[in-house]
Amino acid sequence: MASARRDLDRTAPAPPKLDAPDRLLFEAEERLARGLAPQPAARLALAGSLDRPEGPLEVATRLLEWHGRFPSFFASEESAPLRQLGLRAARRAGLDGAAAWFQAPLASAPRADGGDVGTPSATLVTEDAATREVFDTVRRVAPHRISVLVLGESGTGKELVAREVHRASRRAGPFVAVNVAALPENLAEAELFGAVRGAFTGAERDRPGVVEASSGGTLFLDEIGDLSQQIQAKLLRVLQEREVRRLGETRTRAVDLRLVAATHRDLARLVGEGRFREDLLYRIAGITVTLPPLRERPRDLRVLLDRAFAGTPVAPEARAALLSWRWPGNVRELLSAVELARAMAGPGGRVERGHLPPALRAAPTPAAEGRGRYREAVDEAKRRVILETLAETGGNRTRAAELLGLSRQSLLYELKRLSLTD
Repeated sequence: MASARRDLDRTAPAPPKLDAPDRLLFEAEERLARGLAPQPAARLALAGSLDRPEGPLEVATRLLEWHGRFPSFFASEESAPLRQLGLRAARRAGLDGAAAWFQAPLASAPRADGGDVGTPSATLVTEDAATREVFDTVRRVAPHRISVLVLGESGTGKELVAREVHRASRRAGPFVAVNVAALPENLAEAELFGAVRGAFTGAERDRPGVVEASSGGTLFLDEIGDLSQQIQAKLLRVLQEREVRRLGETRTRAVDLRLVAATHRDLARLVGEGRFREDLLYRIAGITVTLPPLRERPRDLRVLLDRAFAGTPVAPEARAALLSWRWPGNVRELLSAVELARAMAGPGGRVERGHLPPALRAAPTPAAEGRGRYREAVDEAKRRVILETLAETGGNRTRAAELLGLSRQSLLYELKRLSLTD
């Protein structure tokens, strides 16, 4: 047996050799996973990359990835040098959205969104009735500690809903956002609940998790459907008992927890498949709101485009293509498309259709002539389909919305817009 194992070891492929810069970045990730700041040499290596043609984009992308994977470190003061480096890289690459991300106040500050608790965020767009209904609902429940579950496709702005819950709640603690899907599986428990020194290899000091860090404020767990069964059980206990126990510790610590969770997954289906705990679903879904996709929010789309292109002229053909696109990636896709178009147009230039991403350039758009008749025909077709579906469901609007592939709020909006209800 030992001989066979030695033979296997000799035939196994050797691990790939890393050059010096890659080795520094690999070691930096290992330190971040333990809650430690990267060594100065790693930061210098990243900073040196800014002078290469593609360097700023590569550095900004890497630091954004680290921000998502190691949220507790980036919520600390120790992250300031990396955040400054990310800000420089994003500005050089012309990534306004990424620059704003790195420039945002730390999550450990009294107000993570940096806004006045009495004033809604300037980034909110609620021109469409369906969107307005979502935000009206969350503002009503925000002063209470009830958990909120936000459903919607990827990129619809679920974190924006969570931030509005926090703002309207007037809780003095921080807003802490964590993308569950980005957490390394072997470190997820420590990231969420904390760990004490020696709890696992590389745990060199006691550190709190994001549950403790958000005490008195709001914890936003994005993509909660990706949590493992083990973490689900521990989170359920935290929500029930309002206390947390760090990994490797015997005592518990009280937490004043307000949870907002989000997912694009069908949690009811995951429960049926045994992949998500039903009791946890009841705990996180004190109230559930569904954020409609951007293709169902035409008024919001126009406002978002106007704001994103503020100060940049847009040719009519380009604007028509942007307005007629279905935006499968929602607001995230829209902002990326706008960044590309502005970069291609150049400083002070007008955005033409040829400056848009390839998919938008190739997509057909309704001709300007006869556009009124086109919209009338579309509305008439919508009326017919909605009425037929309501007849099929015996007037059950919730079931009709499911069959039509709409959220209930979107169906109610269409009923009012098409004069099918009082």
